[in-house]
Amino acid sequence: MGEKFATRDLVRDMSEAVHYYVLVITSEYARLIEATNDRVVKEIGGESERQSQMSELTFPIKNTSLPTGSKADRTGSSDDDSYLKEFMNRVDKSMQEFRNIDPLPVILVGDSRTLGFYEQVVDNDSFIIGKVDHLPNLKDGRAEEIVAGVQDVVETQRATRYETAQGDLEKARNEKMVRTDLQQIYRSAVEGNAVKLLVRQGYIVPATIDETALTLLVADDATADGVTDDAISEIIERVSHNGGEVVFVPQDKMDEKEPIALITRY
Repeated sequence: MGEKFATRDLVRDMSEAVHYYVLVITSEYARLIEATNDRVVKEIGGESERQSQMSELTFPIKNTSLPTGSKADRTGSSDDDSYLKEFMNRVDKSMQEFRNIDPLPVILVGDSRTLGFYEQVVDNDSFIIGKVDHLPNLKDGRAEEIVAGVQDVVETQRATRYETAQGDLEKARNEKMVRTDLQQIYRSAVEGNAVKLLVRQGYIVPATIDETALTLLVADDATADGVTDDAISEIIERVSHNGGEVVFVPQDKMDEKEPIALITRY
């Protein structure tokens, strides 16, 4: 039972998380960091199994095409610009290939000039969810410090997710493709008839669940025999398992009279 509770907590945590890459780029170096919310998952290195499948340069990437001579003498020159643009092009090809293997949204980090060159050469910018151009120590700074510095973008992405989900919900209402009754939601989730589940943060309901009859009956006593203390997590797990999306909505953005809603496939 304890293992099942841990799984439920994990499903909730994963559903609430923003999972992304941070692409850190300077004129001399490119780093790739994988993160969830404000936590570093890992910095991608040469030992990464995902990079073993790549034909492009692997992260971290060093710019080996810089010309020799005084850097101060070259700053702002057309030659310097062309070398930087070529490096950004190589970084982008690696980023695109890495995302083809394991797609996640990307936050760009660098100085404004370097980011400007990257944005000029990027093949597909639809995966970029934001950029930060004021962080120090990009080449040698700790990954945790860099991830801490992009949290405004992460929060914006989370808010965008809520807004998009609520827009999808209103559209689905007009098409009669919304379920708000827990019994109907549970059945739809089990049957795979779930596109997107919206849940008010903190919403928990005890219930008795009959997996054979596909019934869910709300219970008054969460400690009674045969009662599942958190039936909402059971629904979340079913929706996620069957390929649906789960979005947790802040309490002040979802009516407490309708704390859960499911957009169905049919």
